[in-house]
Amino acid sequence: MSKDYLIWQWQQDAERREMLADQAIANGQFKLAELYKLQAQARRRAIAVNSGDAQAIRELKRAA
Repeated sequence: MSKDYLIWQWQQDAERREMLADQAIANGQFKLAELYKLQAQARRRAIAVNSGDAQAIRELKRAA
Protein backbone atom coordinates (compact mmCIF):
# COMPACT_ATOMS: atom_id res chain seq x y z
CA MET A 1 0.00 0.00 0.00
CA SER A 2 1.18 3.46 -0.74
CA LYS A 3 1.75 6.03 1.96
CA ASP A 4 -0.94 8.29 0.50
CA TYR A 5 -3.48 5.47 0.65
CA LEU A 6 -2.64 4.74 4.29
CA ILE A 7 -3.00 8.41 5.18
CA TRP A 8 -6.37 8.46 3.42
CA GLN A 9 -7.47 5.40 5.41
CA TRP A 10 -6.40 7.04 8.67
CA GLN A 11 -8.36 10.19 7.73
CA GLN A 12 -11.47 8.11 7.05
CA ASP A 13 -11.00 6.24 10.32
CA ALA A 14 -10.55 9.44 12.30
CA GLU A 15 -13.74 10.90 10.82
CA ARG A 16 -15.62 7.67 11.57
CA ARG A 17 -14.43 7.69 15.18
CA GLU A 18 -15.48 11.32 15.60
CA MET A 19 -18.94 10.40 14.30
CA LEU A 20 -19.07 7.45 16.74
CA ALA A 21 -18.09 9.81 19.56
CA ASP A 22 -20.98 12.12 18.68
CA GLN A 23 -23.37 9.16 18.66
CA ALA A 24 -22.06 7.94 22.01
CA ILE A 25 -22.60 11.41 23.52
CA ALA A 26 -26.16 11.44 22.17
CA ASN A 27 -26.72 8.08 23.89
CA GLY A 28 -25.23 9.26 27.17
CA GLN A 29 -22.14 7.04 26.85
CA PHE A 30 -19.58 9.66 27.80
CA LYS A 31 -16.68 7.33 28.62
CA LEU A 32 -17.09 5.60 25.24
CA ALA A 33 -17.22 8.98 23.53
CA GLU A 34 -13.99 9.98 25.25
CA LEU A 35 -12.34 6.78 23.99
CA TYR A 36 -13.45 7.45 20.42
CA LYS A 37 -12.20 11.03 20.61
CA LEU A 38 -8.80 9.88 21.85
CA GLN A 39 -8.59 7.31 19.06
CA ALA A 40 -9.47 9.95 16.46
CA GLN A 41 -6.83 12.26 17.91
CA ALA A 42 -4.23 9.48 17.67
CA ARG A 43 -5.13 8.96 14.01
CA ARG A 44 -4.77 12.69 13.35
CA ARG A 45 -1.33 12.66 14.98
CA ALA A 46 -0.27 9.69 12.87
CA ILE A 47 -1.43 11.50 9.75
CA ALA A 48 0.50 14.65 10.66
CA VAL A 49 3.70 12.80 11.45
CA ASN A 50 3.60 10.46 8.45
CA SER A 51 2.63 13.14 5.97
CA GLY A 52 5.45 15.36 7.16
CA ASP A 53 3.02 18.25 7.55
CA ALA A 54 5.04 20.64 9.70
CA GLN A 55 2.07 22.94 10.37
CA ALA A 56 -0.11 20.07 11.56
CA ILE A 57 2.68 18.79 13.79
CA ARG A 58 3.07 22.24 15.39
CA GLU A 59 -0.69 22.46 15.99
CA LEU A 60 -0.73 19.02 17.60
CA LYS A 61 2.16 19.94 19.89
CA ARG A 62 0.41 23.16 20.85
CA ALA A 63 -2.85 21.32 21.60
CA ALA A 64 -1.12 18.69 23.76
